[in-house]
Order: sequence, then structure tokens, then C-alpha cells
Amino acid sequence: MTIAELLSGLKTRSISGPPDQEVMGIAYDSRLVKSGYLFVAIKGFSVDGHTYIKDAINRGG
Repeated sequence: MTIAELLSGLKTRSISGPPDQEVMGIAYDSRLVKSGYLFVAIKGFSVDGHTYIKDAINRGG
């Protein structure tokens, strides 16, 4: 499935990479991101995933 297909109908703040990129996996923990993964930044009670966006991009290759 592509990024565009996964995100169709959702409001997004930004997308890093081409929307036709195949998604190989999904992670909400930046430490688990690999090349081809989609990182989902979630604001939790004690941690804000948006803090880790740069780390996720770096890990994604």
C-alpha cells in the first residue's frame, strides 16, 4: 500500500517523501522505524511523538 492510499481522507501536517512510496511497515516509536516505514507521531499523556519526527526521518534512510 502507498502513503497516499493510507492517508487518503486524513488531514496531514507534512509528508516526507513521495506519496506513491510503498509503505513496508508502520511505527509510532521512532526507534523502530526502518527504511520504507511510515512514522505516526502521537501526542500521549507523558510523551509527544512529534518530538521524535526528525529521529524517525533519520532512521528511515
